Amino acid sequence: MSRTTARRLLSTSRAALSAALALSALAAGCSASASNGGDGPVKIGGSLGLTGSLAGPAAEYRAVYSLWADDVNAKGGLLGRPVEMDIKNDSSTAAVAATQYRTLLTQDRVDLLLALPGPA
Repeated sequence: MSRTTARRLLSTSRAALSAALALSALAAGCSASASNGGDGPVKIGGSLGLTGSLAGPAAEYRAVYSLWADDVNAKGGLLGRPVEMDIKNDSSTAAVAATQYRTLLTQDRVDLLLALPGPA
């Protein structure tokens, strides 16, 4: 593994960890104030480039989100409700990502959206 690849991987892992920590902070704040606040799971949706040029980093984000959801669900969920992740594949394309987010909001009716900055 080259130094450039290792640095990119470390940078991506840090970003994924930051996202997971932000979700954990949200969970801690919300679960402290309410339990059994609704029916059914808390739906969290997002769009990642699981294929295409961003597939490598996207796979890491997806793994972190999955680990976070498993951990939260093992501790009783969020607001006393299980967490359900809905990660869509945008093929590393901004136009597809926009469509995916629209679908998550209008059709899938997620409770929370995950959003990551696009490529620099």
